[in-house]
Amino acid sequence: LTDTSYVVAAIDNNGCVNLDTIDVIIRPLPDVTISQNISTGCAGSPVMLSVPNTNTGYNIRWINVTAGNTTIATNTVNTAVTTEATYKVVITNPTTMCSDSSTKFVDFINPPSAVTIIAPDSNCINEPIILIAAASGDSLKYHWASTGSGVFSDTLNDTTSYMPDPLDATPVDFTLTVWNSCDTLTDTEDVVLKPAPVGSYTYAPTENFVQDTVFFTNTSDTALYNIIDWNWDFRDGTTDTAFHPIHIYTQPGIYNVNLVVTNNFGCRYTYSVPVDIIKTQVIFIPNVFSPLANNLENRTCKVYGVNISNNEFSFKVFNRWGEVVYETNNFTEANTIGWDGNNPAKEPQSMGVFTYTLKGQWMDGKPFEKTGTVTLIR
Repeated sequence: LTDTSYVVAAIDNNGCVNLDTIDVIIRPLPDVTISQNISTGCAGSPVMLSVPNTNTGYNIRWINVTAGNTTIATNTVNTAVTTEATYKVVITNPTTMCSDSSTKFVDFINPPSAVTIIAPDSNCINEPIILIAAASGDSLKYHWASTGSGVFSDTLNDTTSYMPDPLDATPVDFTLTVWNSCDTLTDTEDVVLKPAPVGSYTYAPTENFVQDTVFFTNTSDTALYNIIDWNWDFRDGTTDTAFHPIHIYTQPGIYNVNLVVTNNFGCRYTYSVPVDIIKTQVIFIPNVFSPLANNLENRTCKVYGVNISNNEFSFKVFNRWGEVVYETNNFTEANTIGWDGNNPAKEPQSMGVFTYTLKGQWMDGKPFEKTGTVTLIR
C-alpha cells in the first residue's frame, strides 16, 4: 500500500456538485522479526532474542507465552532467555500507534555429562567385546575408536561390539567420544585380551553307513593351548565328553559334528567337520557257488548287504521239488556262514539250480523281499 489522495463528489437532485479531497497516509508496521544468537540453547546458558535496531525508541514488550503470557522485558530490542518456551514480542510505534507482534519457540538441550564406557575387564580374543556408552544429555552423538586392528559392529551408536584381531596387543584401549551442539566429552577404557585355544579332530572310517561305528580322534594340542575341557556335539541330539569318543548314527544325513574345547582362561573354540552318513540299502546274493572253490568266499551261498536288520529276517533255499534245503532267521549267519550246499541232514546236494526267498527289514524299519536262483557246482 502507498500514500493516496481520495476525492469524493456529492451530486443533488438538481445536478449541483460538491467535491472534497482526503489524503490517506500509510504508516509502516514495526519490524517484529525475532532472531536468536544460536539455533538451540544449552541448559544453563542464555539465548539472546533480538528484533531489528530500527525498533529502537518504540514501545517493546517481550512475553513468555508458555508461562502464561508473563512479561519478561520491555522497551529493549534484546532480551536473554534461559528456559525452553514460546516467546512473543509486541512492538508499537508511539508516533503512529502502529503495532505488530510475532512469536518464536526457543529449544534448550542438556549438554553431555557422566560419560562412561561399560566394558568387561577381560575378554577372550576370539569373542566379540560388548561395549556400552553410559551418558546423560540430549541429542547425543557417539563415536568409538580403539588401539587395536579389530572391527567394530558400529562406531556411531551408544552400544557396539568389537571383534579383536588375532594380532591385537593386550590390553586394547577404547575411546568413546560423546557430543552435541553444547559440548564434547570423552572416556577411555582398556580390556585385557585372554588367549583362545585351538581344537581339531579326525574321524574314521571316512565313509560311513547307518549303524556303522564312527571313531573320533581328538587331535587338539592340550598342552600348547592349556585345554582343560572338551565337549562333543554329534548333532543328532547326543553329546559326549570322552577325549576320543565313538558314535553310531541311526539315521542318514550330513552331521556337522562340533568339538568345543575350553582352556584354563575359560575361553572356548569350536571345531566343526561334516560327517556324511550314507543311507545305502544293498542286497546281493551270488548266482553261483561251489563247495570245492579255491576262494573260501565262493564255497558257500551268502547274503551280502548294507543296512539290513536282523528283525523279521528269513532266508530259505529250495530244491527243484520245493523242499527246504537251508534256512535261517539270522542275518549275521546268512552273511558270514551261508548255505554250504548240504541239506539239513548234512547230505550234499546234487549240482543244479536252487531257488531262494529272502525277506527282512532295513535298518529304518522298512520291509524288503527278494527271490532268485543260485547254481550249485561241484
